[in-house]
Amino acid sequence: MTTISLKFFDNLSNSLIATGFYREKSFQVFLVSQLALLIAFIIELTNASYGLAASIFLVFLTIGVSFLYFYKTHPKTATGILLFGHTCLATVLMWLYGGLRDEVIFVYPMVLIFATLLGSTTVVSMLFAFISLVVFANGYANQFGIYTNYAPQITLQSAAVINLILLVIFVCSYFAAQNIKELINKLVKENEKVEKSKREIQKLVHQDALTGLPNRVVAESRFEQLIVAAKNEPTSLALLFIDLDDFKNINDTLGHHVGDKFLKIISTRMAANIAGIGSIYRLGGDEFIIIVDSFSSTKEIKNIAEGVSKAVSEPLTINDCHLSACCSIGITVAPDDAEDFDSALKYADIALYEAKSAGRNQICLITDKMIEKTETEFMLLEELRKALRDESFKVHFQPKFDLKTNKIIGAEALLRWWHPTLGQITPNQFIPLAEKSGLIKELGFWVLEQSIKECVYWHKRGYKDLIIAVNLSPIQFNSPDFTKSVLQLLGRHGLAESYLELEITENVLIEQNDVQKSNINMLAMAGIKLAIDDFGKGYSNLAYIKKLNIDSIKIDYEFVKGMTSNEDDMAIVTAIIDIAKRLGIKSVAEGVEAEETVGLLKELGCNSAQGFLWSHALESAAFNTFLDEYKF
Repeated sequence: MTTISLKFFDNLSNSLIATGFYREKSFQVFLVSQLALLIAFIIELTNASYGLAASIFLVFLTIGVSFLYFYKTHPKTATGILLFGHTCLATVLMWLYGGLRDEVIFVYPMVLIFATLLGSTTVVSMLFAFISLVVFANGYANQFGIYTNYAPQITLQSAAVINLILLVIFVCSYFAAQNIKELINKLVKENEKVEKSKREIQKLVHQDALTGLPNRVVAESRFEQLIVAAKNEPTSLALLFIDLDDFKNINDTLGHHVGDKFLKIISTRMAANIAGIGSIYRLGGDEFIIIVDSFSSTKEIKNIAEGVSKAVSEPLTINDCHLSACCSIGITVAPDDAEDFDSALKYADIALYEAKSAGRNQICLITDKMIEKTETEFMLLEELRKALRDESFKVHFQPKFDLKTNKIIGAEALLRWWHPTLGQITPNQFIPLAEKSGLIKELGFWVLEQSIKECVYWHKRGYKDLIIAVNLSPIQFNSPDFTKSVLQLLGRHGLAESYLELEITENVLIEQNDVQKSNINMLAMAGIKLAIDDFGKGYSNLAYIKKLNIDSIKIDYEFVKGMTSNEDDMAIVTAIIDIAKRLGIKSVAEGVEAEETVGLLKELGCNSAQGFLWSHALESAAFNTFLDEYKF
């Protein structure tokens, strides 16, 4: 108990030093005690006790000078001098006069009180040990006749000295108590602030700041409570994952202040729509969760979801702006689909993704097929990361031919992936995963570098006119430093810009942003050829094709393949080649498999072609052998 108390007072002392209390109280005790010594000196001088008066005055000077010397730089040292000085003075006076019965012994409790308040644990302990030893020694010396103190006669002088000591204790204790009360009041107020902050934090932990709806933490707690009840009774609950479609456009065009108001109104609508049948929570952004306590059939839960969708889609006006919205909803049922919140949320998210993929403003219930597909994609994505890290991909090259001269004019680089257990994985399987995960940038630059190195090798072997064509994902164009990186690769490996052709899709022309426009313009200005891949499958912007200095357009293989037997395909191919001629750009036919097709393409004026008629995509060594064996 004593150790705990001493530690408490030591910590309190350190705290008081930090607040300035220690220094202030120490100085107050010094002033009062010095005043008391001065009064005692005058009393003894008046009583003609010159020796005692001189001793008191000497202590007065010693303590005064020493305290003031250390007070500003070492306050604890100054306080120690003050306390030990008075202790020593009281000890000498006690031994010289009345011993344990002398009035000066009242100094000891005064010293211990102020030592506890102002001193450290070490100082208090040393003073207490010293005083105890002195008191015991005085009693021992008197009992065994070693030294004898004579009991002093009680006089007015004795009363005056005692009152003087008590006055010092009273004055110093009073000022200290007042400051301690102030500190306690401050601590109480600070504690109230802390409690208020805790309540606010607790509120933030459980409540969405914008809409006032409970958040994910509360949703999880509620779901877990309901799932326990559902397991004990033959009931089900549903989790609806709601995402507002195109909400980003509202923020981008009208500002976040309008977007925030929009979210508040929509959340209020949804909450009103499911009142009595479920509860709504905000995950963040434009994502919400609705938990339906119980329902009788999937048809009922779909009806509830449709009601929510209808409530969201009702038009509204904010700041004179007429707005409307729609939402996609993914649904999972518990405990049939999932028995815990995380799994239920994950499956609802999968269903939500399917709803968005189906064209948005859709409602989708999770199925085993969706779960299996997602798990397969996740596994494939992990394998994709590993393959990229281990460079397990291979770049193959399909030769391109000039239809007039029958010469090889270059090749298209095509990425291939053979997995040790899964076998061949097609680009249609792994490219979308790479784009969705963000790995496409790293993978795309790896393919680009391998292709550039291969083209440099062809030139060194004497095939100096060959051009390498590389497919690019639209995502790669979103990087502001994309063009700079391409030019750095060309410079590093020593390939001129005119021998690189980058194939882009029609979507880049249709949906291009400022960054994509800038990259396309800089690539064209640098002399890098640009080709539009799979031309005719999308909605090509002919104005941009002309404006951006496109070098060639590639006719999709589906049209080329059917042109000999299908009039519509023939008409499309004819139109594309004619457009290319009129725009002054080259046309390239993909997927040529028959001599008859070559004849038609030549008649229509197509510039070049590639396909299985000549060769499929070849590995590097096989492609170089093909170059050597092909007769120009």
